[in-house]
Amino acid sequence: MKNGFNFSLMSNKQNKKHKSKKGLKAKPKINQRLIYLIFGIAVVAAFLISQFLSGPGQKEPSGREAENPERSSVFDFRKEGEVWFIDADGELKVEIDVEIADDPGEIALGLMYRDDLKSRQGMLFIFEDEQPRSFWMRNTILPLDMIFADSTGKIVTIHEHTVPYSQESYVSANPAQYVVEVNAGFVNSHDIKIGDEIEWERDTEKQTN
Repeated sequence: MKNGFNFSLMSNKQNKKHKSKKGLKAKPKINQRLIYLIFGIAVVAAFLISQFLSGPGQKEPSGREAENPERSSVFDFRKEGEVWFIDADGELKVEIDVEIADDPGEIALGLMYRDDLKSRQGMLFIFEDEQPRSFWMRNTILPLDMIFADSTGKIVTIHEHTVPYSQESYVSANPAQYVVEVNAGFVNSHDIKIGDEIEWERDTEKQTN
């Protein structure tokens, strides 16, 4: 009986030790699973919150920035001729370099999307005939001065400081065959007036009016 008692007592102690060891091992596993679960939920929640706060529209500016270098390179100023502004006494007031728009596509585009134009740069629009003309500022970033001239080169209408992006019509008071667009303030700086004349020349051949 004594030996049996000792054996059972030792067995009970061993069982208790074994159970206690098993219990100690089980607790960390439960805690780790809980920690992993909480961590996973937190990561998913943070991702969803960031997506909600940023929204799909936030990607648009970066897309636009990617397009701007291509757009600016396409519309860099290219000198194609010169325009002279001459007063009633035949004295030269100022000479500028110009791009020339003389086909329907170039005339329709004009100076749209340009974000840079030097003080003595501009665009000369050449039409096939003389008639009332109407221009607007749709998609035009820079404020401009518009100078309308008849078939002889005489300036008949001037619009100063036109409003960027405006769809207002800027019309010629009299029929015009030529229009020069320059930076806003050019007319005032060089005292350009109705009655003055323009003469122009392509880089390849001279055209005097």
